[in-house]
Amino acid sequence: VVTGWDKIRIVPHGVDLSVYNTSLREDKPRPFTFLSVKGWAKGKNDRGGLQYAIRAFKEEFLTEWKEGKVRFLAKVNPAYLAPDHNAHIGAMMNELGVPVEPQVQIATQDMSPEGLRGLYYDADIFINTTRAEGFGLTGLEAHACGLSTIQSCYGGQTDYMEVDTDTMIEEGTLDLVDFDLEYEGVKWFTPSIPAIRKAMRWSYEHQDEVREAGKRASKGCVAWTWRKAAEKALSNLG
Repeated sequence: VVTGWDKIRIVPHGVDLSVYNTSLREDKPRPFTFLSVKGWAKGKNDRGGLQYAIRAFKEEFLTEWKEGKVRFLAKVNPAYLAPDHNAHIGAMMNELGVPVEPQVQIATQDMSPEGLRGLYYDADIFINTTRAEGFGLTGLEAHACGLSTIQSCYGGQTDYMEVDTDTMIEEGTLDLVDFDLEYEGVKWFTPSIPAIRKAMRWSYEHQDEVREAGKRASKGCVAWTWRKAAEKALSNLG
């Protein structure tokens, strides 16, 4: 019998609005850009779910990316990669049957917070097709930088997602993790590729609405700062 749940208090992460904000954001001519900021180490089985977003993008926008109308950017945490980053990424892309091409750009270098902010500025919508997430801080940073998001329904990111700013991927299955002893007995969400494609297509065809949703998302971030997190933590210590 598990007891003591009444003693548990949840304190969220927060976003640094002195760095992540819209003050330097400029609208520039570019292909409509999807952005994901994730770890990605285990190819098609990875918990972060980047593999699903890449696959959905290539399946949905075959014509558009050949015409230079759309692109996919991903910032991958190098801490999770083998020493030869390019070889590791190439192997995982080949496993997906998706060769590395200019329309799918994957950055693996370390970035400063300001550099990461520039990446958010260079995108039109943030996507996180995660299988399981503790909080999903990068989605909140994207909000602060003026981006609407497309994210899975399984994880902490659902705490800050709103119906008028974000699209939630709810179609999928809960699958037992049977390939990693660290997560033995745990279930992760596997998002539906058709559902991801549908969300991506809608955002591409409703760019003005996506832009306005991003503006609303950035305004809502005042409730999700590190100061708010600290205040909540202190209130729980009293």
